[in-house]
Amino acid sequence: MDDKPALSININQFAFDHDKYVIEHIELAVPEQQLVCIIGPSGCGKSSFLNCVAGLYPNNNAIHVEYPNEKRLAYIFQEPRLLPWLNVYDNIALVTPNEVPEQIYQLLADVGLAEHSHCYPSTLSGGMQRRASIARAFAVKPTILLLDEPFVSLDAPTAQQCRDVLLKLAKLHRTTILFVTHDLSEALYLADNVLFLSHRPSRIVHQYQPTRSSSIEDNNISEMKAAILQSHPNILSGSTT
Repeated sequence: MDDKPALSININQFAFDHDKYVIEHIELAVPEQQLVCIIGPSGCGKSSFLNCVAGLYPNNNAIHVEYPNEKRLAYIFQEPRLLPWLNVYDNIALVTPNEVPEQIYQLLADVGLAEHSHCYPSTLSGGMQRRASIARAFAVKPTILLLDEPFVSLDAPTAQQCRDVLLKLAKLHRTTILFVTHDLSEALYLADNVLFLSHRPSRIVHQYQPTRSSSIEDNNISEMKAAILQSHPNILSGSTT
């Protein structure tokens, strides 16, 4: 992985109205194939930040997002948003009408759903629905993948399984990822870089690059988390003091 940015973001005093700013100033260059986690207090504007990057607020001169290379964007939300009247295979085929069936089945195998392609979303567990939404996102071969707390409602083992699936596919497809979370342990497990946002109006108040070894142990994550909270005890509430 090199340091060439996959996207450059400059958001200056973004607001839904002129009296209540959501974002004060965020400037960020994300290298290709990095996974960057955004963490901050509830209501600070993490989802609004992702929506700005996704281009969901057009014609706003406070938002400048540049993609130096080809842009193919995918977005995974907190809810899987699978169409209930389509089975798993057809939910994926819908976003890739020119994809050959073998490639869709391979993608389902990659997320552990090869034997559930004929199943409808209502028959799947919450974790299986999340893995189906991951498969659908990667089916469009995104260069940039945005995720807004996609595993927040899952139990710990299921969420961990989904994180590992995400990391595997990100590495396989060489995808750049922005991942919003409120869970510091999750951020430290996933990210190449963790950005801490202040309370609203949000800005970046701290950055942390997790150390990586050949195998990431739970106690390694715990040690990193403890070190951050010892040096910045109020960081999760949006303050460095």
